[in-house]
Amino acid sequence: MKLKYIYITMIIYLIASYFHVGYVHADEYYQIFQFAAYKIGMKTLHMPWEFHDQMRSTFQVMIICFIYKFYALFTTPSPFVIGFIMRVFSSALSIISILVFIKAFLPTITNQQYKKWFILLTLLTWANIYYNIHYCSENISGKFFLLGFSILFLKFNRLYLKYLLSGLFLGLAFTTRFQVAFLILGLLAWLIFINKTPIKYLFILIFFILVTVFITNVYVDHWFYGGWPLTTWNYFKQNIILNKVNGYGEESWYYYIYMTAAILPFGPFYVIGALLVFFYKPQNVLTWILLTFIICHDLIGHKEIRFMVPIFSIMPLCIVYGLQILEDKFQYQVTTHWAKTTKIMWYLNCFLLLLLLIPPSTELPVLRYIYDTYKTPTEYYFLSYVGSDMDFYKNNYLDSKKINNINEINCDKNKKCILALTCSQAFENRFPFSNKIVFSQCPKWLYKVNYGNWMGRTAIYNIYELDK
Repeated sequence: MKLKYIYITMIIYLIASYFHVGYVHADEYYQIFQFAAYKIGMKTLHMPWEFHDQMRSTFQVMIICFIYKFYALFTTPSPFVIGFIMRVFSSALSIISILVFIKAFLPTITNQQYKKWFILLTLLTWANIYYNIHYCSENISGKFFLLGFSILFLKFNRLYLKYLLSGLFLGLAFTTRFQVAFLILGLLAWLIFINKTPIKYLFILIFFILVTVFITNVYVDHWFYGGWPLTTWNYFKQNIILNKVNGYGEESWYYYIYMTAAILPFGPFYVIGALLVFFYKPQNVLTWILLTFIICHDLIGHKEIRFMVPIFSIMPLCIVYGLQILEDKFQYQVTTHWAKTTKIMWYLNCFLLLLLLIPPSTELPVLRYIYDTYKTPTEYYFLSYVGSDMDFYKNNYLDSKKINNINEINCDKNKKCILALTCSQAFENRFPFSNKIVFSQCPKWLYKVNYGNWMGRTAIYNIYELDK
C-alpha cells in the first residue's frame, strides 16, 4: 500500500475531527458524555432513563473520565478540548483497524485494479469517515470487532497469540455495544463449521473474550454504578423482554436495504456486492458474519441506519468481491463498462468529503459561548431537554433550569440570568426579549427560507441576557 494514501487519510481524519463537532445521534452524547459528566462530578440536571435502569456499558465513559482526570493534573480541563481528543481517539482507532483489515484481506483480491479500489474505498469513503471520527458506540465497537476479526486472517508465528489478541478485541467490541454479539456469533459459527478451527484455539479465543468482557464490562460497570449490575442483562430485559426499543418506532424488514442503498455514491454497491457474496460465496466468512448481523437486527422492529455502522468498514470488501464474482462468473468487465461512471462516483465522494469540513448545526457553538462568557453564578433557563442539557459542556457556575414556558422565568437579582431559545422556539413565542439578545444564530431573513419547518429540527439558538 502506498504511504501517500495513509498520509492523506490521516490529514482528512484530523481536519474532520476538528470541524465536525456534535454527535451522529443523541445517544452518542447522552449515553456516554452525560454519564461521564455525572461520574466526574459535574452538575447534571437530567440523566437519561437508561442510567437509572443501569443498562448501559460504561467502558467508553471510563476512558473519558481517565483523560479528563489526567488533563486536570495540568490545568482546568476544557470539555471542548476533551471532545476533540475523543474524536481524534476515534479516528486513530478507525485508521489502525482499517489498515489491519486491508493487510489481512488485500491478498484475497486477485485483480490489481480492484486492490486499489479496495484500499481507496476502505480509507476514503466519505460516509465511513463521517462515522469513524465520532466517539459513538456503533463506531468504536465496529472498529474493535474489525481488529479482532482481521487478526484471525493474519499470519502469526505463535497461533495462540493470534487467538488471544482476537479474543481481547472481540471482547472489547461486545462491551462497547452488545449487539456486536451477532457479528461474534456469526464468526464463531464460521470458525467451527467451515474453518474447522482446532478446539484448543477456539477455547483460547472464547476464554479471552469472556475475560475481557468481565474486566471491561462487569468490573468497569461496578466502578461506575456501584454494586454488581449486569448491564448486558438489564439492556436485554428493558429493550427486548419489556419491548421498550420498539417504543421508538418500528420499520419494515427491508429498511436496512433501502437506507444503505441511499448512502450515495457507494451505498447501492454495498447492497449489490453483499447480495452477490451471500449467493455465490455461501461459505465465505463475510456471508456468515454479515447475514447473522443483519438478520438478527431485522427481527427487531425498531431500526436505525446507525445500527449498521459496525459493518460499514467491511462493505468495501463486499463491493470488490462482488466485482470479482461478476468477472469470474459472468465475464463482465466492470473496469471497461463503468470507467466513466466510476470517475463520477469518486468526484461525488470527494465533494461530499469536503462537506465534512463544514461544521454541522449543533448545540456546541452556543454552549461554547455560554461556557466562555459566564464565569460567575448564572441562572440558565431553557425550554427543552434536548441539546440544552448537555451538562458535560457547561461550567459549574451555571444553575440550569428547565421550564415549560417563558412565564416560569424568575431571575435571581443577585445572579446573571440567561435564556436559550431555538430559532423555532423564539418564533413560536413571538420573538420575546428581542432587545436582550447577546448571541444569535437566527437572523430574521432565515425564516423566509424555512421550508417544511426545517428550522424546527435544527439546533440553532438565540441567547438572551435577561438581567440587562
